[in-house]
Amino acid sequence: MTVNTEKIEKILMDSTFEVFEKMFYISLEALNADHKVCDIAAIIGLDGSARGEGDIAVTINFDGSVRGEGQISLSGGMTEMMAQNMLSLDACEITEKDIEDCSKEAANMIWGNFLRKFNADEAFNLSIPIFGRNPGTIRYQGPDLQVFRLNFVSSGEVLKVIMTMAYTPL
Repeated sequence: MTVNTEKIEKILMDSTFEVFEKMFYISLEALNADHKVCDIAAIIGLDGSARGEGDIAVTINFDGSVRGEGQISLSGGMTEMMAQNMLSLDACEITEKDIEDCSKEAANMIWGNFLRKFNADEAFNLSIPIFGRNPGTIRYQGPDLQVFRLNFVSSGEVLKVIMTMAYTPL
């Protein structure tokens, strides 16, 4: 089956912008391949450098006419901004549970929004988001698997969105 990768990437980008603007009141700036140089590469960890100890990742799986896995990786400062804005908390009031809940909700909303825009006529199954400190890797398997990577920055803090997707055989 032919897949329009630009369309899928745009839907994923729009879904991410929408969730962060509406739910967390965070304005993101998308970084494209041209921005993967100099200081920005180090800021978002694209140069292989380690980010802070506060970095987290949330992974979610989906299944339907397409199946795949999505992961958001967030810098510690990004998760703090999310919790402050969504829960109306001061920085000193934020708990680990607040960060986990906001991060998991972000992943759930991004992929729920993405799948609805991708195919509004289908009901997809989403797994429960899995939260972890120090982002790991997302599994890449299969010859028909497509990989999408988006990078965002806001106030010097980082969000990486990675998604693998493949069509499910009928």
